[in-house]
Amino acid sequence: MKNRRILKDKNLLYANEDLKITLKNELSMEIIPYNYITSDVAEMVALLLNFSYKINPLIWNFEVKENSHYYVSPESALFVLTGGDEEWNSGVYKHDWIDVYEIYLHEYENLIFHIVKEAKTLSDIKKEFKEQLNREMLYEFALEHNFINI
Repeated sequence: MKNRRILKDKNLLYANEDLKITLKNELSMEIIPYNYITSDVAEMVALLLNFSYKINPLIWNFEVKENSHYYVSPESALFVLTGGDEEWNSGVYKHDWIDVYEIYLHEYENLIFHIVKEAKTLSDIKKEFKEQLNREMLYEFALEHNFINI
């Protein structure tokens, strides 16, 4: 019944008790348990890749607007792709995210913009993130830069 109430929103593309995705002027995602909203498609895909709840695979078919790369903050996607709060607060890293994010940006910012600019759907971004910005690759980057407590 919860979904029925949510689905009355004519701009709604997808909803369940944990996640709501809408399209007004831009694609927007709300993670309900955390009261968090983003319209940054790179961050959105990174969050969905790390989302622990079962999500509808149709989400990946949502189209990415031609100018979406103008509204991307690569540091947000990188933060999530590297493990987010859970990983950065676990003691794995020697430094706080705030102290090293510019190094990540220097290495990956243009790649993220390129991925989003070339993407037609969220699935395209997902595929590229899994191939070029997966957790293992980012962990190797952190090791190479001596960011990891060993």
